[in-house]
Amino acid sequence: MDLRGIKIGTLLGGGMVIIIGVMISTTVFSNYLSNSAQKIIEESTTKSFNAINVQNESERFFSSLDETLVIIREDELNIAENRSNGLLNGLKTTLRESKEQEVFSEEDLKRAEAVLVDIQNISVHYFTLKRDLIRAGSARGRTFEGGYSDESRELSMWFDKLSNNKYEMLGVVANVIV
Repeated sequence: MDLRGIKIGTLLGGGMVIIIGVMISTTVFSNYLSNSAQKIIEESTTKSFNAINVQNESERFFSSLDETLVIIREDELNIAENRSNGLLNGLKTTLRESKEQEVFSEEDLKRAEAVLVDIQNISVHYFTLKRDLIRAGSARGRTFEGGYSDESRELSMWFDKLSNNKYEMLGVVANVIV
């Protein structure tokens, strides 16, 4: 019996087992990292997509408010108010869904919810004042005209407050996307 050949064969066999073990563990570890990276990418993509949904809903709401600036009839204002309320409810729903999916940090979520409360409260004041101005203009026998009356300045102030909330909401969304 050649012990030397057995020793070399044993060493080579053991070396092969170690090499194969390293290859298998490297492959398993690589797959694990790949799956983890894929999950991270999918999660961040989903969060960004959901944040963009919140942004789009916000844009639709504020765009509908922009259209109210030129309304001079009460029936048109009622339609615009209903549309704005529907869009605001859609924004609330989208934000609620993003909360369930943990799209926003706790701090950003609180900011977004506070902005929604402000938007809702300010919208009520804005539409009420706009309706009062239209009625006052009609009572004087003419349609509502902008001008620089105290009421017009107040209406402009409420609209500016709504615009500020728009930028606040965009800031919340930008935190997620970045």
